[in-house]
Amino acid sequence: MHTALQLGLNGFGVLGRRPETDLPGVLDLAERSGFDGVEVMSNLASSEEHRTALTGHGIRVAALHLFVEEIDEGGLGHWAEVLEKLGRPALALSCAAVDGTYDKHAEMVRKIERIADRLYPWGTELYFHSHGAEFGVRTDEGEEGIDHLLRTVPQLRLILDTYWIHGPARALPRSSTGTPRAAATTT
Repeated sequence: MHTALQLGLNGFGVLGRRPETDLPGVLDLAERSGFDGVEVMSNLASSEEHRTALTGHGIRVAALHLFVEEIDEGGLGHWAEVLEKLGRPALALSCAAVDGTYDKHAEMVRKIERIADRLYPWGTELYFHSHGAEFGVRTDEGEEGIDHLLRTVPQLRLILDTYWIHGPARALPRSSTGTPRAAATTT
């Protein structure tokens, strides 16, 4: 993902509800503003009309953003087809159900691990969009939740949402080659 504009969900995001009501106009705005792509939330990717607008416009879909809760236990379900129709962009995941308990966190990590295994053969980049709770949870061994997630799913990259994040700068991990594994956004 390079410089992608997040199109928001249900009025959240810098453009409010405009992506839902004027997607072609928003895509034009993103392109004129110098973005090389858009991060599409599930509500926009669910509609055939919106998918047609997204794939028919000159700007690329850099990422499909899903909540982990939207993905069935078997892997990606119908979202695999949506990814295919959008040209196999990166997949950005976030989780609304992380409530600060280790059990919920561990459940989320296991699910992301299965998703990563499913995406690996495609070569699709996988991102995790933090919402802050991942920095407060700790494993029984005292490992911070975000570190546990990155250790368990090493191919995962981070989108650090500056609205939510309260973790220290060390949350900007690097891969073994020294390449940054993070991008920043603000909701």
